[in-house]
Amino acid sequence: MPGLRLFMAMLIVCGGIGLPLSRILPASCQWRILAAPTLGMSVLAVAVNVAYRHGVPVFLAYSVALVLALAGIAVFGFDGLRRLRSGPWDPRSARLAAVVAVWGVVITGVLLAPAWTGGNQFTVFQGNQWDTFGYLNSAVVFAREPYQAVMAATEDDFLRNPLLAYAQNNLGIRPAVHLLYAAFGSIEVNEMHGAYYSFLVFFLAQFAPASLFVLKNLFPEGRLPALLIASSVFPLGFWGQYVLDINAWSQISSVPVLFLLFGLLVMAATNQTYDRRVQLRLAGAIAIAVSGSLFLYPESLVYHLVTLVPVVLVVIAMRLRGTRGGWATAFLPLLGLGGLMSGILYFDGTLALAYGQSQLGRVPWWHFFQGFFQGRDGWGVAPLGNAVDFVAAFFGLYFVTPAPVAQVWFSLVQRFLIGLLVVGLLAALAAGLQRRDGRAPFKAGRDGIHLRLAVFALCALALLAPAAWLAIREFYWQAGKGVSFAAPVFVTLLTLPLLFRASKWYGVAGNFAVGIFALVQIGAGPLRIEAARAPDGIHYALPYPSVQDEQLKRRLLWELDLLKPHLARAKGVLISRSNPWSENYLQVFLYAQGIPFFQMGPRDTYFGQGRKLGDGKPFFQPDTRIDVGDSTLRIQFADGSPSVIVASRRAVR
Repeated sequence: MPGLRLFMAMLIVCGGIGLPLSRILPASCQWRILAAPTLGMSVLAVAVNVAYRHGVPVFLAYSVALVLALAGIAVFGFDGLRRLRSGPWDPRSARLAAVVAVWGVVITGVLLAPAWTGGNQFTVFQGNQWDTFGYLNSAVVFAREPYQAVMAATEDDFLRNPLLAYAQNNLGIRPAVHLLYAAFGSIEVNEMHGAYYSFLVFFLAQFAPASLFVLKNLFPEGRLPALLIASSVFPLGFWGQYVLDINAWSQISSVPVLFLLFGLLVMAATNQTYDRRVQLRLAGAIAIAVSGSLFLYPESLVYHLVTLVPVVLVVIAMRLRGTRGGWATAFLPLLGLGGLMSGILYFDGTLALAYGQSQLGRVPWWHFFQGFFQGRDGWGVAPLGNAVDFVAAFFGLYFVTPAPVAQVWFSLVQRFLIGLLVVGLLAALAAGLQRRDGRAPFKAGRDGIHLRLAVFALCALALLAPAAWLAIREFYWQAGKGVSFAAPVFVTLLTLPLLFRASKWYGVAGNFAVGIFALVQIGAGPLRIEAARAPDGIHYALPYPSVQDEQLKRRLLWELDLLKPHLARAKGVLISRSNPWSENYLQVFLYAQGIPFFQMGPRDTYFGQGRKLGDGKPFFQPDTRIDVGDSTLRIQFADGSPSVIVASRRAVR
């Protein structure tokens, strides 16, 4: 199973590199090992990018990273054995570690399972084939070609290999995630056409341990079951699935890093004591997270910093008000924002790109990508239904909005229960924020639990504020992206009341609502496994952004592994004209196999809409031709062997 092998390689390498980096975190932090893969991934995102631009092949970069990771694991293991021999065995800690490990395996299994039940017909892309193939084209080229060859490619080279055009263009558009896939995929380049779903799931899966680390250190009093639940609702629930299904690789890869950064900033704002060493360690960890997210997804990093840093500054200032000294030490963690200086290593593809993206005007993409705010029945009951469906989708409850076939009376009852659930969530949060003694939560050294929860909530609101402002100005696409940026913090916040014992009646009722909310979110994970079994690979119905054009999956063949037995001796393949998406995926497949190919007919640089390149002539003597049809591929051989028709086992007309 190539996808599983790639996932395990990522876990070993990112985790192994991250183990020594996790020691940068203050010694007072609990469960630092949970942050190791995310820290390691952050460093790799920068290192692989910079190394490739200086002529280091991605496979060599991966090999060096693997050696360093194994060394890190070995040192960690020897240190663990030494501690075990020098002290008594703690069965409670062992049981705790086992529970967390099993939880992590279950989360990972649920996230990976749709790929096994749905196959390539499901995994090839979901709601955004443009981004999927844009990232994939570049990654397979980076895995085989050096930087200078990609940069120097001309239109003649594009005619020989159209994938070079995408790779050259994406060198200037945050290529870190492309290069990470190229590096890890280089261990089995011939499987890169189909292993990228597992690659993306790795990032979503790492959100769970990264958020567990954050929550354990912000709320050490919280019970373990509640902590595990709170760390599971985003990756398994609606918003985690949405981020995965819009196929924005850069955003997906940045999710665990940015949540870790968020947690570190909240820790910096809510420290009960200001120890210089602790503060500097926090600064170091913040710098790693800032650098990694800058290379992976600079737009989201800027969004987070612009919204979160002012909150942190204000909270620290309020806590220090009336105190003598300590101001310089209190603000030391913010030195970690100097991680932005890593953008100097690749300014055009990081900070400059973020600025360029901020200038994007009103675009109509929101009609598809944010259509889910209409609810599953497309606003079948107006005007109240419109408002309830919008609020439900905002809170990640889209999957429980009324179905299109629901009777009117039933949909009204359903919407009433959704409204009640949302009110319960807010009541539970209000009860958690309420202090029993009436003291100000921002007073230094006072009531740490309420302070941390209050700052967590303030940060969630701050992350949502720009989205609201953009929506008012009718920048709906950008507003929707802003909500998706804030979603990891927001939905996690909604489950935090489970960490506390409610005393007021509305708090008890609210916690019941929180339990229902968590059940809905976590239950969405297993439901995705069954939904992926759909014969056409379209797992959810519109207006959820599951596929932009249903015919792309209903009529086209995406299970290209079926071709492998018939191309074992192919020396050069001609590809006939067909749908630009199936053409492109076939090119990726053949390139990954190392089989020369030539696309017949006129070509361009971007999925039928880019710069025209002309026709050209084959640069080799072809011995095989592939004609792409609806749900079939016809293979013809120059040696006179009988033609072969490969038919999809799953696509339907």
